[in-house]
Amino acid sequence: MASDWFDISFFIDFLGVESEWKTALNIKTGKLSEETISARVLTHWQKFGLISDDRPQGKGWRKFSTSERIWIHCIINLRKFGLELNKIKKVKENLESYSEKDKTSTFPQLDFYLLYAMMSNTPTKLIVFADGESLLGRQIDIDVAKSFNNIKDDYISIDLNMLFNKGAKSNKIATTYINHTPTIGTEVERELTNSIKNKNIRSIKMTIDNGNEFHLDKEFILSSKQEMLMLLNKLQYGEATTIKKGNKRIYKVTEKTRIKK
Repeated sequence: MASDWFDISFFIDFLGVESEWKTALNIKTGKLSEETISARVLTHWQKFGLISDDRPQGKGWRKFSTSERIWIHCIINLRKFGLELNKIKKVKENLESYSEKDKTSTFPQLDFYLLYAMMSNTPTKLIVFADGESLLGRQIDIDVAKSFNNIKDDYISIDLNMLFNKGAKSNKIATTYINHTPTIGTEVERELTNSIKNKNIRSIKMTIDNGNEFHLDKEFILSSKQEMLMLLNKLQYGEATTIKKGNKRIYKVTEKTRIKK
């Protein structure tokens, strides 16, 4: 389910698609903030292939994009946990996957999850294993993967939302941190509780498919097409319908959620 969402959202809607938000993440706008990193360390990382340097003749102030600053903060955190540079380079190579297919993003998957977090306030993480293998994902997907024993080894978890906010002067991510304990009963109860609190949800329908998973259909009634499109961007699976009643239009979105039992 999460894989389907990623395949559609990343490969079809994001990769190679130009947008002002993606461009903004990749403009080299300023120096590093808050963290103290010597020029010597940056030069060492550059020679090792962890960061790039496009200054004319390597002189002048180094400027970094938002994505590059976040990556450098990731390096700092990984070094604090003692991860070797060759393994950190392996992480970088994973983040650079698909960059040849995207003219804007140096780290396409990183940019994708940052933009998703900005639109949805969802916690997103970079997790790194002892051998340098790494994964980017939403916290809920990581929790579900752990519950099915798809992730068995210990790992370092880096909160991308917090790193983004660390260097952001405005437009910070107002992350909604929820206890994503992957016990199914708790997850269903949480979905229902949150739905009841949402004033835009007019109806909730729950069915059980062969005793294997819960199906939740939540119907939202919205006042404008813009609100409908914004909501669709936040949902994993959503169906939109516009109903005309006289001179009035009603915008309806049905979110379809499946939770394995």
